[in-house]
Amino acid sequence: TVDMLTIPGTVGANYTGCSVGGFEITSSGYLAAISSIKQGSSSEIRNIYLSYCDKNSSLPELKQITYYTTQSASTPQLVKINNNSFILLWYWDGKVHYCEADAKGNIIGGIMSLEGVLSDCHPVVYSGRLVWYVWDNSEVTFFSISLSDLSSVSSNTYVFGHSYAPVSVNGTTVR
Repeated sequence: TVDMLTIPGTVGANYTGCSVGGFEITSSGYLAAISSIKQGSSSEIRNIYLSYCDKNSSLPELKQITYYTTQSASTPQLVKINNNSFILLWYWDGKVHYCEADAKGNIIGGIMSLEGVLSDCHPVVYSGRLVWYVWDNSEVTFFSISLSDLSSVSSNTYVFGHSYAPVSVNGTTVR
């Protein structure tokens, strides 16, 4: 076994201050996406981390992606594009933030953001885009990010509901 994130404390202490939002096998190892407080500190602000563990050495390497100080990041999502490319997404300060990572958890390019939210719907790769949806009452919004140009994003909202007209059946109105 390998600890991809060391969490101090005694056995049975239930509060960890972290959540794991993704785990993937890469061409050279294993990659976990984590939202965590700075372990061993008194801070309650969660930041985003990628933990990489090499298949051969089993030595984990924790890489801090964000350095927030005012509010916590959400549990991240990690989407495998191929064995050497991954998209890391999280929600913070009213926006979805995302970036590309390589097989060892190194960030490629910078962190980008879009107006939107994440949901329990894990993003999927479809037609060269990363796609997910969010449901809010009678509205479904689909978000997508182009994998060939991560700055190219789009969203489409569809409103569903009941459409009806009064119908008279044997003198009784049915609505």
